Amino acid sequence: MSEAFPTLEEIERYHQESGANYGPQETPLSVVQWGLLKAACGWHNGSMTNLILRHHKLTEGYPHKPIKLTEMGRKYLWEFSAKPIKEAITLSNLEPMECQTHAKN
Repeated sequence: MSEAFPTLEEIERYHQESGANYGPQETPLSVVQWGLLKAACGWHNGSMTNLILRHHKLTEGYPHKPIKLTEMGRKYLWEFSAKPIKEAITLSNLEPMECQTHAKN
């Protein structure tokens, strides 16, 4: 059975406990989401962001191995990335497109 995603309360609590301070423009949730996206793309995160992601079991490998997303990290990334797309499709009432590979004669 898979573990549950970290809740907003858990993310905020760990930010406070770890002393993470990203300024007024970044929320703890946005730090996790952007850090996860950057890790998936192979971009560098700061050490504090890497520790936060690893604490929530979203990434593994840091500091002695290349950082990669865990299974939960990939699922979490998909959930927060796909939600706006799903909402946009629902709001626009778009129908799924049919695959048209070859015209029938």
